[in-house]
Amino acid sequence: MGARLSAIRAVDEKPWLALQANILALIWFFLEVNYGFYPALLPLFILSSVYVLSRGRQSIVLLLVVLASTGFWVEYSLAAFWREADQFFLFDLQAENLAVAVALFVLLFAFSHWLSRQRSPVAKDYAAVISIWCLRFALLLMLVLSFAEPWEGLLDAHWNHPFSMWFAIALLGGLALLPASRAGRLLSCTLLLVVFALLLLAVTISGNDEHAIYFQVAANFALVGSGIWLIVRGIHGGISHYFFLGVAAILVTALLRYIDLIGDYMGGALVFTLFAVLLLGAARYWKKHQSGEGTP
Repeated sequence: MGARLSAIRAVDEKPWLALQANILALIWFFLEVNYGFYPALLPLFILSSVYVLSRGRQSIVLLLVVLASTGFWVEYSLAAFWREADQFFLFDLQAENLAVAVALFVLLFAFSHWLSRQRSPVAKDYAAVISIWCLRFALLLMLVLSFAEPWEGLLDAHWNHPFSMWFAIALLGGLALLPASRAGRLLSCTLLLVVFALLLLAVTISGNDEHAIYFQVAANFALVGSGIWLIVRGIHGGISHYFFLGVAAILVTALLRYIDLIGDYMGGALVFTLFAVLLLGAARYWKKHQSGEGTP
């Protein structure tokens, strides 16, 4: 009996041990990258942490560290693969890395939906964490792309490795469709991948930085639309994270556009009035919907 209790206690302590090992592995990883060496053994630490996550006690921090470690390893592995013969640094991140990062987050988002269908409450908690962080990444990326300068940089980029980039995106997209189909999200995941592929194709084909304004306008509309979708989804699903994330997205968008695009006070006042009416309506609808569910 004592040996069994000791084994259970050891399993409960494993998340902290795995977290310490993974953080040290990340420090070693960046040191190796900084000195120009390829850290090929990082996946061993990632796999051991995944085993602890599946068998040990719940640890949200360890989950986030594992996801970050996996992303860094994939991106820097591709950077090493895409290194030019005359390139001095081994790990220079390029425009292709951003496209692969988006595909990685689509895969994670699809995986979170599959994870939410599992019976384990720990798996459902992990799914919620992965889903909300994927949404935060998407909104942060759209906030950055709501300015013209990032689009000008992408349009001026050389895109020297299109075939391997598209192969990596197709591989990650195909992997994303598997959990999406099992979670009943095949259509939405496919549409997301198609929109992303068309946007990336338009950027790589255009190559004209004068077109940055069109991509910027599209990013702003997508950001506002995503905020409205999150508000509606949060209201109907009773998910406060989605509601407040959508509200924050709209408010930040209004502030950025006032600073960046609006030149006169009348235009700024109209923009803030429009967003204020939208948020007031969302708040009233949230209150009405929640009070309606609370009444017997």
